[in-house]
Amino acid sequence: MSESLGPALAVVTKDLRLAWRDRAGWASAGAFATIAVLTYSFAFDLATGDVRPLLPGVLWTTFLFAGIFAGGQSFARESEEGTFDALLLSPVSPTVIYLGKATANVLAMLAIEVAQLLLASILFDARLITPELLMIVLLGTVGTVALFVLSLSNL
Repeated sequence: MSESLGPALAVVTKDLRLAWRDRAGWASAGAFATIAVLTYSFAFDLATGDVRPLLPGVLWTTFLFAGIFAGGQSFARESEEGTFDALLLSPVSPTVIYLGKATANVLAMLAIEVAQLLLASILFDARLITPELLMIVLLGTVGTVALFVLSLSNL
């Protein structure tokens, strides 16, 4: 187990470093998510009724599209540059590569999601930053990213 932890952390570090250097993909996803939440806040008439039943759909739609957009760009960039092929040729298990890439994507998505939860809390006047909701978001993000990374990586 500890033998595979080092290479997995190396993949996580590499992916997060690349995401930081080329912020365009994740910045675009964050901007998209912000614009989507702002658009939803203006589209719903906050003065006439309770919009809380609509918030889960608003947030998960925003989270999913932002994640697909950002993750797709990161995989496309790695495919174009040959980085992903080099990873597959390395003497590391595909499972370790998968875990590293999934962890990096989960961390990046959580950063966007927490920012959007704060924004939605302000715009919709709802208390969204609770331990229960954060746990639900974490579990949903892990599940979504797990499927997303698996489908894009063909491991």
